[in-house]
Parts: sequence; C-alpha cells; structure tokens
Amino acid sequence: MFTNPIRRCPARSHFNLLLLILFMWPAFASFADTLPRYQSGNMTLQSNDANGQAALHVLTDADVQINGVLVNVTYRQIFKNQSNGPVNGVYTFPLPDKAAVTHMTIRTGSRVIEGIIKPRQEARRLYRDAVVQGKRAALTEQQRPNLFTQQVSHIAPGESIEVTLQFLDIAEFRRGEFSWRLPTTLTPRYMPGVDMNSRESEAPATTGYADPAALFPPFILPGSGKTNPLALTISLNGGMPLTSVYALYHDIDLTRQNDKFTITLKEGHSEMDRDFVLRWLPAPSAEPVAALFTEQSGDDYFSLLMVMPPAITQPQTLPRDITFVIDTSGSMQGQSIIQAKSGLITAIDKLKDTDLFNVIAFSDRFSLMFAEANIATPPARQAARQWVNQLQADGGTQMVPALTAAFAQNPRNERLHQVVFITDGAVGNEAELFSLISNFAGTSRLFTVGIGSAPNSYFMHKAAQAGRGTYEFIANPQDIAPQMNSLFAKLNHSAAKNIQPGWPEDAEVYPANTPDLYLNEPLLSFASTKTPVSSVTVSGETASQLWSQTLTSSDMPEGSGAGARWARQKIAHIEDEGRIGSLSEEKVKDQVTAVALQHSLLSRFTSFVAIDQSPVTYENSPRPPLRLRVANQLPQGMSHQQLQYPQTATTAELTLWLGILCIVAGLALLFWQRIKVR
Repeated sequence: MFTNPIRRCPARSHFNLLLLILFMWPAFASFADTLPRYQSGNMTLQSNDANGQAALHVLTDADVQINGVLVNVTYRQIFKNQSNGPVNGVYTFPLPDKAAVTHMTIRTGSRVIEGIIKPRQEARRLYRDAVVQGKRAALTEQQRPNLFTQQVSHIAPGESIEVTLQFLDIAEFRRGEFSWRLPTTLTPRYMPGVDMNSRESEAPATTGYADPAALFPPFILPGSGKTNPLALTISLNGGMPLTSVYALYHDIDLTRQNDKFTITLKEGHSEMDRDFVLRWLPAPSAEPVAALFTEQSGDDYFSLLMVMPPAITQPQTLPRDITFVIDTSGSMQGQSIIQAKSGLITAIDKLKDTDLFNVIAFSDRFSLMFAEANIATPPARQAARQWVNQLQADGGTQMVPALTAAFAQNPRNERLHQVVFITDGAVGNEAELFSLISNFAGTSRLFTVGIGSAPNSYFMHKAAQAGRGTYEFIANPQDIAPQMNSLFAKLNHSAAKNIQPGWPEDAEVYPANTPDLYLNEPLLSFASTKTPVSSVTVSGETASQLWSQTLTSSDMPEGSGAGARWARQKIAHIEDEGRIGSLSEEKVKDQVTAVALQHSLLSRFTSFVAIDQSPVTYENSPRPPLRLRVANQLPQGMSHQQLQYPQTATTAELTLWLGILCIVAGLALLFWQRIKVR
C-alpha cells in the first residue's frame, strides 16, 4: 500500500522543500527581472481591448496662426473611449520647447469648462478629488519644457472628451530662412539610476522633476496605422514677400492669397511619428534685418526685439581642436545611427590639415579613437572614417562620462576647443547634464546636432546654450550635407560678441546676459518696462568691425501675448539660475510659481485643472473607470526592439542560468530523497 513519504518524514521533507526554495530563489529573482517593467529604456506597448482594438485614442488638431515670427497655436486633443467600460486616460505628449502654454479648456458634450492655473500639488489634489467624486476633469502638467502629460477622467464608453490648449511660440530665423517645428512624439528616454518598478523610486535630485514615470509612456507597434492622427491647419502671414513655403517631412497642400498662405496636410491627417517642420524663405530684397514690437498689458509694456548682426565674411584663423562625440546607445538604432555616422564622416572630411581632432563614441560606456587629439592628416581622417563606420548602436545613454572626457580634451593653450555632440538627446536627466556642461566646459564651445525624426529639442537648445555654442538638426539623409555645411560655417567664423540692446534703465530684460551670436543667427531680446518703448539702439562687435543699429517700435499684432512670452523667458532664466547654483531649489520654486500664476502659464510648478461639476452616471457599467495610458507612436525609423535597450550593464543573464541550474539540482535532490524514503 502506497504511503505518502511526506507524511512519514515531515521534518526531513520540510527541510528539503525549504532547501529547494532557497536553491530556486535566484532563478525566481532573475525571472522577475525579465518581466516587463517601467524602467529607464524599457518601454511598454499599449493595451488593447478583447477585440484587439486600442481602448483609448487621441485625435489631435492644431490650428496655427503665424504672423512674422510670432506663432499662436490652438491645440485640441480629443480623447475617445472605444472600450466597453469607463476609463481615465493619461497621455504624454510633446510641444515646442519654448512654448508658453496660456489656456486650457475641456468640452464634454455641449458644456465647455475653463481650466484654471494652480500650484502643481493643489491642482493634483483638485483633480484627484474630482475623480473620486465621479466628475469629469482634466489635468495638464509639465514634465519638461517640451514634454507634458494630460490626464482626463470619467470618459464613458463610446464617448469623447475634448481638451484644448493654447500656446505661444516663436519661429526661428537662421541662414536667411524662417522655420517652425511642431513635435508629435518622443524618443524613449533613458534616465540613469531610476527604476520605475520601485515603490520608493523618485527622480534624482539632479533631474528637478518628481514624476519620472511620465517620461516612459507606452508605444504603438510600427504598422498599427493612424491610431492617434494629427490634423493641421496653418495660416501664414510672413509680413513680407516670400519666394518659397514648404514642409521638410510631410506632404502639404498650399493655398496662396497675396502674401498670405494656408497650409494643410495633403492627406488630411498624418501619423504622429515625426516632427512637423515648416519653412518659408523671404525674397532676397525683403530679408529681415531687425524688428521691434511693443504691447501694453495692464500697467506694463512688453517688447520683443529681433536683430541680425552684420554678416561675418572673414573666417577665423585661430588654430583649433575639435572633439566629436557620437551617441551609439540603443535609441540610436536604425536610421538614427546611419545618419549620425554619415554626418560625422561629413564633418571629418571638412577638417583642415592644421586642425587637431578626436572622436568619442558612447552608450553605457565610452571609447576614444585616439589617446589624445591627432593632427587631421589624410591618413588620420581615413582611419577615423573606418573607425566610425564600424560603430554599432546598443546599450544605455550615459552622457556624463563622455562629455567629461570631451571637455578634458581641451589643451588649455591658444588653440580654440570645439566639441560637436551628435545625439538624439533621449535622456531624462537633462538638468544634471546642463549643470555639468556649465561647470566643466571651461573655454570649450559645445555644438549639438540633433538626430532622428523626434529628437529632444529641449536638450539640444539648452545644452548648446550652456556650452556657449549652437545647434543643428538632422532627420533625413538629405539633411546631412546642408546641416553639416551650416554647422561648419559657424565653426569656421567667430561669433558676434558684446551685443548690447539699449533698453531703458528700468527694463527687466531676458535673456539677462546677451549670448554671442554665430553666423546667420539673430538676437532675440524680451523686455518689460513701465513706460512705452519708442526705439532701441543695438550695438556689438564682430571680428572685423564695431556696429550699431537703431530700431523704431511697432505695435504687436492683436492677441500676440507679449506679456506671456516675456514671462516664459523669465521662467527659463530662473530655472537656469537654479541649475548653476545661483538660486536654491526652494527659491526657484517660489519665483517660478509667482511668475507663472501672475501670467497664467503652465510650468514645472504650476498646472491647469478643469472640472465639470456635474457627476457622471454610467449605465450598465458596474466597474469603476480603468486608468489607461494612451500609447505614443514610435518615431519614424525606430523599431520596437529598440524599446529594450538596457538601463545599465547587469548580470541578469548569468543569474538566470545559475537559477536554472539551482532548480535542476534542487529537483534532483528532492527526487533522490523521495526514493530513499521509499
């Protein structure tokens, strides 16, 4: 008669079972590490309903008004619930990094509710209370100056809620051409040291942000179609004759009436997988050299100055060192690394025989091509081409060691040291990097080259600003030659320096310290005064001459929001002061909050919240709303395999195999004991 051996020998069997568990524990831990997690560089894909359809969609409609360099945008997001039950939605989305978000409303059926600006924590509390009370509500928060989250509550099955944002922006004028960029998705971010699974996980103090999870939304698999489509209408009044209007990465329809243009997408809608970039070229006789606009708001006057310094015709002759830094992390796989390597090789080909150069490649570690900078002889350039061609994209994005090594290449002698940094900027620790650049760049100049269809433009701009350089973007192969030519034109010419806009003595001006300007770049200056500004004289110097120019003020177009534009610049200045240690984090918070509340601006410390006071009742829906994250589309050229690039180098694979061996050994031991008992 069979007798259960466990009953016959309980102590020994329990000991064996405990021993088996101890043996198996490393495998369990390793297996847990392989499960999908919210972790830096490890994105999730969107959840579908039982029929395989995305449960929550967002349709985006942008209505853009451009007058000269002033851009006003009405940005509608329609959240549509296609599931069988109520949902609360969360959507992470990008906007231009210099945008000033001034209004938010929600529409539910025929009701329109105006959003109010509140300190961030208070806005969150109001939103949470509304959700608990069964009310429709929306909460708009800033995670980075170019990255935001939208939360919407109590969307009934088959219904929609429309959230409308209004924001202000400024078109760029570079190389004799205007442009405006609207980002539509984000490249998955990498944040060193942040594990999104940990209950105690918080953003490092250096990030300056308390919600790192917002940087890691789910993503839609390529080929899923226009799940979150974009519609776009642009009214362009250049204020001067134009010879060309075109979009870099989209097919458009163009309607012209005199010197005004209406631009729409040719197919009506576009996938939100790449930045929309519009460019317009003034007629040669109408190319702008200066503009001064003033607007009164309450008791204050706000002014915007744009001026183009004289063209610099003579290249600089100082000997120089150039350190190229190329990002080879996992987010750069696909078209991005191809474009980055092609751009770097183009740059190497442009070196002079008198230049010294080196190349640094980095992912979760970095490597130098040469132990020290080499003269750019033909053999050295050929060796560099071969070294660059063999680079592959993989791993995390550890920028700090690579940038530190690049700045250490500075010879600290009479040679000019320039660092060219080629990356998609897919990091979440921007503030830490800006601080490093400000503190360690020394006399070096940092020039950033943004790669890919959805680069982190905020990082590109601010890193170049901190390094007293400038930036370019490359999204398509046809961009490589013109953008690298433009970059080297700036590298080869000295900047316009000591630029002084002659504002009245009582003016509060931003940028507070006027930066040097590189070839074909204008000065933008914002001022607040107590009396109207009738004229401003701007002076400066180039390598060959001193110059000055007097500008007469004109009225700003109606509704241009000069005060909000100035306030946005002031907030950026306060944040910069905090990054370099001139202001404590507490003072940064207090000052930014005060400015943002006064001018009704979204910021790191202020948010918009809108609440429909009528509670929602659901028919035939016994469960409470599910919280769903709306999936973003992967940037064009990326594949879903790139969502798994590692946070750091780990021993997970080794641990897994050891765990499996432990399981086998434990089972064998238990089996042997059972036979022995019998």
